[in-house]
Amino acid sequence: MDLPGERVLRAQQLVRGNPQLSILDGFAFALIEKHAGCILLTGDGHLRTLATANHIEVREVLWIADEIHANGLSTAASLHAALLLLAGDATVRLPRPELTASIRRYDALR
Repeated sequence: MDLPGERVLRAQQLVRGNPQLSILDGFAFALIEKHAGCILLTGDGHLRTLATANHIEVREVLWIADEIHANGLSTAASLHAALLLLAGDATVRLPRPELTASIRRYDALR
């Protein structure tokens, strides 16, 4: 999805006003701000606070696995394997306690 120029400016404005946000956080917020009914996926506490204050629904990435499972779109074994991949990737920034709990839950469901 393209981010029009005015949304890029909005992202820059957000980051200047909220220096704890990264420019990518600013882009995510600027994009979702104009798409009512969308869900913002983030684990970043500052972005979560900003979005919640602006009445934007926020979920964490691990919520996706639970939704996929609850809707029968994948097996517990596949989700377990995917979560193990996420856990083994140093570039993935997910809260370790929650990730470990999800891995254990889907391991037990296999």
